[in-house]
Amino acid sequence: MNIQPIRRKERALTEEKALEVMQNALFATISCIAPDGQPYGVTVSHAVENRTIYFHCAMQGFKVDCFAAHPQVCVSAVEQAQTNAPKLTVNYRSAVAFGTVRVAEGEEAAHGMRVIGQKFTPAHMPAVEDCIEKSMGRTRIYAIDIERITGKGNA
Repeated sequence: MNIQPIRRKERALTEEKALEVMQNALFATISCIAPDGQPYGVTVSHAVENRTIYFHCAMQGFKVDCFAAHPQVCVSAVEQAQTNAPKLTVNYRSAVAFGTVRVAEGEEAAHGMRVIGQKFTPAHMPAVEDCIEKSMGRTRIYAIDIERITGKGNA
């Protein structure tokens, strides 16, 4: 994978900070290639643990078809963005991750749901466990193993 380095080196985040941005962002956009070769992007609610991004979706659908056809993906997320009008710019922290998407199976799927639940509804983990027990047959959990991640910020 030949990815160009960040042009504005002073804005580059460390890999650790880029992973933090990816985890803290409320949503991420996954860019992939559709079965017919066209580009496709979809926004998901996600959670990160170590170097794995988890998200859930239905068992069937266009993104499922895309991931099956071309599992290499790019994920982008913005943790914060605020207009800085006097300086004619935007203050932000963003991250871009590259990796391969795969279906999480069995205990990893349940674990992925727990990671997502812990991020979005930590006070309701018993309800997350109930959802895992009742809905795992109708919900697909995906995992993206991060192969490379970069981040930028403009404070």
